[in-house]
Amino acid sequence: FIDVQDKLVEILALKGSPYSQLGPRIFRGVFLKLAIVISRECYVLLLQDPTGKLQEEFLTQSRTLISGLCDFLEEEIYELFDEIELSLAARS
Repeated sequence: FIDVQDKLVEILALKGSPYSQLGPRIFRGVFLKLAIVISRECYVLLLQDPTGKLQEEFLTQSRTLISGLCDFLEEEIYELFDEIELSLAARS
């Protein structure tokens, strides 16, 4: 998953003004931390099972969970922005 971390940094590079970076920063932070956790767990599993079978099984399950997390995180970010907009509109 180390190469995945590099690709995530490349894909989720922050562009534009700081105000437009809030959503991408949240997304990037969550996924980089998740990639680090998965990488560490892969090393542990490889030490426990040098054949790599446990690691392969774990990576398959991780990919499935990550794809579901993308949708969930996107919804959460949009809800957060909606709440912020409502809060700012109420102050005006």
